[in-house]
Amino acid sequence: PSTSNPGYRRWIHSMIEDQVRNHPIDGVMWCNERNSPLDTLIRGGAPGDFCEPARKEAAERGIDVERCRQALLRLYDFMQEAAAGKQFPDGALITFLRVLLDNPEALVWEKFWLERNKDLDRELYGLVKWCRPDLPFGLNVWNRNHFNPIRRAQWPWAEQTRYADFVKPITYQHQAGEIWAKELSFFRKTILRDFEPDEATRALFRILGLNEAPFEELVSTGMAPDSYVHGQCADAVRGVDGQANVYMGIGVDAPRMRPEVAKCSQDIVYRSVMATYRAGGDGVVLAPNYASMHLTHLDGVAQALEEL
Repeated sequence: PSTSNPGYRRWIHSMIEDQVRNHPIDGVMWCNERNSPLDTLIRGGAPGDFCEPARKEAAERGIDVERCRQALLRLYDFMQEAAAGKQFPDGALITFLRVLLDNPEALVWEKFWLERNKDLDRELYGLVKWCRPDLPFGLNVWNRNHFNPIRRAQWPWAEQTRYADFVKPITYQHQAGEIWAKELSFFRKTILRDFEPDEATRALFRILGLNEAPFEELVSTGMAPDSYVHGQCADAVRGVDGQANVYMGIGVDAPRMRPEVAKCSQDIVYRSVMATYRAGGDGVVLAPNYASMHLTHLDGVAQALEEL
């Protein structure tokens, strides 16, 4: 649903307020995983959000909604042509940049959408502190934020510390190769269509500061705790610069959508916890779902904490 819809927004507010006021909880972690207009375009969808409340809010901020809509339509046409295999004289990436620069209003709408999305995070932080000033409020940080250069640019750590007591970067290590392959597949259908998977992976890994297995091995091996979890934790610790705690989201038996995806193990979990504390993390959150975790794998957490 649209975060600009007042009824939907009030429902989220009321849900959080009810939990904070009426239950003896130790904190709130807000998970906000949404695709922006540009994100949606790259994934092959039609960009939004042009509901009436969103259009009204945009107009109040001085944005020409119709020009933004037309600009996004031009980008949508390009993405559909790229996905259908149309050949471009200058290649897909340069053509994408040309269409984007010719239609800068698309970025105006992207920025507007992003700010409204972050507004919801900020409102919930304020609501929690209004109800219980001592209650910690944190942000669940999508792993797509460190796999997607656009999203990484849009969600700087320092900004998040203004409305969060802690951040929880998702690093589901054994599942991470599958997530990377899925993320890359969206880019390779459109703007990175002219690159082979391993070519694109090597370039993007360099840009994103990742140092993992070659593309053809990633799904079956996952990403290594000593490089992936440690690196993402170190990045977050540097980014928040002491203004928020970093609790790493350690994957324990995260869902595997393909049989060839790497399996979780006690050793992977153990090394992930150790890597978190070596990198300066303040704690761990075991995720995504206790009901799906093998207790023998959780023993890896106990082993690491006992040693530490």
